[in-house]
Amino acid sequence: MPPLLQTQLNRIKAVIVESGFRESEFEINNGQTVVIRFRANQNFVFAIQSGSNVNWSPGEKTFSDSANSGSFDAQLTHLSQWLRNLNRELHAIEGEGAGLTTPAWFEGAMPPVYCELREKLDAIREELRSISAIGALLWQSGIPLNKAVKRFFDTLGFLATLTPDGATYDITVELGGGRRLLIEVTGIDSYINKASNKIGQVLATLQTEAKPSDRVVLAVNAHRQKPPAERANERVITDDALAILTGLKANVVTCSTLYDWWLRSLKDVGDARAEVERLHAHDGGLFP
Repeated sequence: MPPLLQTQLNRIKAVIVESGFRESEFEINNGQTVVIRFRANQNFVFAIQSGSNVNWSPGEKTFSDSANSGSFDAQLTHLSQWLRNLNRELHAIEGEGAGLTTPAWFEGAMPPVYCELREKLDAIREELRSISAIGALLWQSGIPLNKAVKRFFDTLGFLATLTPDGATYDITVELGGGRRLLIEVTGIDSYINKASNKIGQVLATLQTEAKPSDRVVLAVNAHRQKPPAERANERVITDDALAILTGLKANVVTCSTLYDWWLRSLKDVGDARAEVERLHAHDGGLFP
């Protein structure tokens, strides 16, 4: 198979982060055979070979597993399973010489504190996965960024739904009282300009989907390759592009702003929810 595209590599990295690991814990060889290897233990490997054959170790119940996957999305599903298996083995391995898979009776032979510690560790890893998924607001694009924006609204207690493929916008957020945010999401390395197709999508959403009580919002992860502190003073959208969206009474908000609201929600969720309400009330233009 040919090497993966950068967009495909980005999706692989997103799956790794969403699984509670750090991207730096893995090395990815993007050649005729794509090999993803866990740096701390070179026996833990996931490989996409010629055609659609996928091999990984550790397996679900054996040392290794394999499958024939017909699509890249199916390969990502197997990758997620491999990462769960890897997480399981990292929990089980207690020292040099430990077996890859513990016997079925092992946990029952351990003192109660063993199970208690495993439950705590599982809870910590789940919390880490959740936080990492929100952190994607700062650097992701495409579907992973859409999911991060949806998760942001979920954590604040709003009902957020991803739209189906082919829709004119990405996420519907129910605010109550028949009010909705219709959000188009984009992650870019620079800024929105007048030629951006996102402006056309906003217009199409207004024409075909929006009701009088709705607010169409363009959520932009601009300059996503830069640390947040370095992008703080960068432009998000050109003046002429902003003038068009302002005239359409559509709002523009940065994903960094959403991330800041999430940080505030850790102390006062009501404060963050109030910002979302103000976003809906804002009558066109860059917010805040």
